Amino acid sequence: MMTLAFRHTPKKGTGLRDWIMIKAVQWWTNSKYYHVELIANEKWISAHLENGIQMNELRTLSSDWDYIEVSDKRLANKNMRWIESQIGVEYDWLGILGLVVFKNKLGILHSTNKWFCSEIVTKILQTANDNRVTGLAASTVTPADLFEIYNKG
Repeated sequence: MMTLAFRHTPKKGTGLRDWIMIKAVQWWTNSKYYHVELIANEKWISAHLENGIQMNELRTLSSDWDYIEVSDKRLANKNMRWIESQIGVEYDWLGILGLVVFKNKLGILHSTNKWFCSEIVTKILQTANDNRVTGLAASTVTPADLFEIYNKG
């Protein structure tokens, strides 16, 4: 099963820098969502500001998130190996700055070897051959874009 998890409520204890980033993403994208993660093969896959790409054991679902089931397929082993190879890769600050602050829909401002949340999730969905994101430049996709794409049906 693959599920998108969209975060809309900051966790308790969120620091000022992170809170400012959350509000900037929400404001610039005109969305309540500021973060997205992918749940696949009993794992939560995400990009975090401090730790970069992470894959963690499935945790209890919470009301701070909205969920959209995107597929009943499991990611193939080859796709999981690629995802595992990205664990620990740094967060793409340049990409998120270009996307959120400058509304960089051209994807020019981004690091080719780093990821932000919706960028890595889009890339994973593309490696799983999900035709709803085929042809999109992953570095131009926001959590709000993914919610709109997958909430249609």
